Amino acid sequence: MSYITTMVLCEGIIMSADRQITQRASTRKIDVQMANNIIEQQISNLFNQELSNLDNLFKRPLTRTAKKLFTMGDNIGIAMGQTMFTNNNYIPVSLYVEHFCRNNNFDNPKEAAEKLLEYLRQVDSTINTTLFIAGYNKSDLDTLSGVAYYVKVKENKYGNMKMPGFNYAGANDYFSDYSNKINTCENILKYTLQDAVNICKLATDICRGLERYIDFNEAISDDIEMIAITKDGIQWLKKAELAI
Repeated sequence: MSYITTMVLCEGIIMSADRQITQRASTRKIDVQMANNIIEQQISNLFNQELSNLDNLFKRPLTRTAKKLFTMGDNIGIAMGQTMFTNNNYIPVSLYVEHFCRNNNFDNPKEAAEKLLEYLRQVDSTINTTLFIAGYNKSDLDTLSGVAYYVKVKENKYGNMKMPGFNYAGANDYFSDYSNKINTCENILKYTLQDAVNICKLATDICRGLERYIDFNEAISDDIEMIAITKDGIQWLKKAELAI
């Protein structure tokens, strides 16, 4: 699974992403067509439902070093949720997102969101992931604050996120109540860019910790990457490097 955040303030934008990809178990289900009568069909349906519940309980991390945070030019960041490979040719989705970022520059994050959705739909329309795209509109120099959009590939849609505001997508909703309080009009305008860094880190830590000790799952990695986007450009606050 994943946990990605984007917090938009007048001062700038903070984006973060964990690095884990998790795979659910896949238990063998009973073929309903094998059932000879309605009662057998009902029993097999109930049995399969219980097996599906077990699938959600038993998960294993495929990797805790996946790349989910990307930059494009000096004004746009992209955070990608859970997805390891395309379904049609089994190529890491991150490679396609990197290719898109390497070969494109956009003055407007909205246009970037539109084109990224179009591109990934051409690659594989069944990719089940959510991406956050945020940055500054270079074509509108009078606008001081950044903008943010979400992209849902499988659903073939994109839209505005909270601006200003804290936005997240991930393995659980334990931070939801806090997020709503953060995003109130009386609070959101009080935060500095450093506050946004702390909030994004706090949200990831809380969701990872509560999931571990309440759900007994570990779908969010300890390690995260984070960037800051301002009118002056993009700064990596934490970037993963190859190491021995």
